Amino acid sequence: MTYTLLAIGSMVLGAGGFGEPQPSSCGFESSNVTLLGWVELDEFPGDQTRGSDIWGYVSPSGREYAIMGLRHGTAFIEVTEPANPQVVGYVQGPTSIWRDMRTLGHYCYIVSQNGDGLQIVDLQNIDNGLVTLATTSNLNGFFFGAHNISLNPASGYAYLVLADVERGLTALDLTDPLDPQIVGMWSEHDLHDVQVVTYTEGVYAGREIAYGFAEEGGLRIIDVTDKSNMFTLSELLYPNATYCHQGWFSEDLQYLYVSDELDERNNPNVSTTTTYVFDISDLENPTLQTTFTTGLPSVDHNLMVRGSTLFEANYSSGLRIFDISDVDNIVETAWFDTYPENDQNSFNGAWGVHAQLPSGLVLVSDRERGLMVFDTLCDQRFRPRIAHFETGVPRVASGYIDPRIESTDGLMTNQGLFQITFVFTEQVRAIGGGALSTDAFEVRQTGEGSPPEVLGIIENRITDKCKHVVTILLSRSISPGMWTTFIAHVEDMCGLTIESNGDQGPGIDEPDRIDIGFLPGDVNRDSQVSPEDVLHFRQFTLGLVEDDGGALNIFDLNRDGRIGPFDVLTIRRIIAGVTPATQPWAGLTLDQPRP
Repeated sequence: MTYTLLAIGSMVLGAGGFGEPQPSSCGFESSNVTLLGWVELDEFPGDQTRGSDIWGYVSPSGREYAIMGLRHGTAFIEVTEPANPQVVGYVQGPTSIWRDMRTLGHYCYIVSQNGDGLQIVDLQNIDNGLVTLATTSNLNGFFFGAHNISLNPASGYAYLVLADVERGLTALDLTDPLDPQIVGMWSEHDLHDVQVVTYTEGVYAGREIAYGFAEEGGLRIIDVTDKSNMFTLSELLYPNATYCHQGWFSEDLQYLYVSDELDERNNPNVSTTTTYVFDISDLENPTLQTTFTTGLPSVDHNLMVRGSTLFEANYSSGLRIFDISDVDNIVETAWFDTYPENDQNSFNGAWGVHAQLPSGLVLVSDRERGLMVFDTLCDQRFRPRIAHFETGVPRVASGYIDPRIESTDGLMTNQGLFQITFVFTEQVRAIGGGALSTDAFEVRQTGEGSPPEVLGIIENRITDKCKHVVTILLSRSISPGMWTTFIAHVEDMCGLTIESNGDQGPGIDEPDRIDIGFLPGDVNRDSQVSPEDVLHFRQFTLGLVEDDGGALNIFDLNRDGRIGPFDVLTIRRIIAGVTPATQPWAGLTLDQPRP
């Protein structure tokens, strides 16, 4: 019999030098980026076939969420524990391959190009798993769909672009968050996307400025301070401008980084992914400062800046990360190819990226593969962990019955537990580097005698979701009636070791250890074998006790592959001490401390 122990909750950077690919058996190549969590399209509600844009949200308690656009609606996913992302809410919307969203306070505002209005979702109870569509606003009958929405938290205004009410820019007053009002429009050119900021210092202090990405019209810089008189400060049709798509400004507001979605596909002068950098220190006279490229033919789509780092979702070449501290010498420092099929200039792969959560997590929405959660920091906060059984697999404590089989002479014999499977959330290695060996695993036990030894590693593989599975083989079965502890002495690919919390008694989760209390007959797992176990068994057969996922392990006492009356007879014999295989530990308890 094998027990599978889940290691969850680690956030760790990948291995290898900058720019050097690390082939992975889970099907991706990357450099200095670790995939922590992954929600595939078929794991979302609503029969989803495509992903679109992505945003992040932090609740007042500090818990972090991804908000992802899908073909038939919008999903809300908690990523506080990034190795175990959980879909906590879903709001159905009009079917569309374009869906965009922004948040203000505890509200999320969602648009789609095939929309029936502005969806306003209440997130105030998201920590309790409650996400509510508060209302869908048609803006007094004027609005149904838009390609994109932007929001300026400093001013409290939202901005629609490429909308049916106005294909340029439409300003919305969110003073009443459930009843937005149109307060101004700018109509000089179609805008595909917009970023809006309020300047707090310098010559533009107090002015609200919109950077509009005007497709074939290039860049437009618009003063939107007075919503009744929004006017163009400047426009720039830069060299090779084909379809000015989206952009983000540097934190000092000196530079603007812009993706052109169609130059790689339609402009003969552009053969590789090209991102444009504009000097915007003079809003009335912006200039093209420089360009940079990955050297790949893929299309750059959406990007975001965090500090001196730029994160870019480049469709078929996936997530690309750049050091922009020196604007004239921008260097690619990390990447993760979410679409390993190819790097061509197609519209497959990574659509959007969000990189402004306080934890430093990076969220990517992939058109074909769903939500991916990454770490790029190699931070001491993000040590690897091993958890027990709080994630859907029954806790191995005192609740597992003697794993017996029928011997050739018809007597019940103790088959025992000879191997343990660890599932780590990402690749681990021996401390100090190098491949895993038996030395990486330690076994301790309570009571007299020596614990079993680790004879070998019989499984060592990476799953299709980049988890690391390691199964160790023991020299003998673990001892009934004793606590047996397995400790993993491993480190992640950054060299961060699993951090122990120290001895805290049975049942306390610690990152580096698994405790198994093996007590045959203890079906209610109260650390003793008693008549209460018969009652618990009866309650289970009547449906009064829920199956926690390990019913056969717990209730199939005679090991005939089913749960029935003979199991009740067997447990009575265990308590009476008359079943040969269990007589030595009838009435035994697990009240001693862990080793």
